[in-house]
Parts: sequence; structure tokens; C-alpha cells
Amino acid sequence: MLIGLGVTELSMNGPSIPLVKRVVRAARAEDGRALVARMLALTQADDIEREVQEEMTRRFGALLQHDPQVMPGPS
Repeated sequence: MLIGLGVTELSMNGPSIPLVKRVVRAARAEDGRALVARMLALTQADDIEREVQEEMTRRFGALLQHDPQVMPGPS
């Protein structure tokens, strides 16, 4: 989402940097823009959160599967 919104700088805690770098390197701005367009059509925060989590899992599941704090399951 952030890449699709045009964000070019991020701030995070040190331990998050390697995973975020892998995801950013695997991401495409065009896909991020398409995701943003889809999310803008949604009106409920729960729907947006679910869609973003599903998209992240679909696109980057292999990168994220070893870090449950990044992609927690539904509560």
C-alpha cells in the first residue's frame, strides 16, 4: 500500500529492516497502485484490513511466513 501511495522513505525498528527490504524489493509500484485503487473503493476498515492481509499473503507469503508478528492471523 505504501509503495502504491508513493512513499519513498520508511522509519522502523532495526530488527524489521531485513524483512521490509525483502518485501520492498519483491514489490512492484504498479501492483501497489492497483491495490490502493481497490482499497479506496472499500468503506469499512475491517474490509480494508482483510483485503490488505490477503494481498500480502498472496504476494509475499513465502517471505512473511516465518515472522508471525508481521502478518498476525485473524483474532
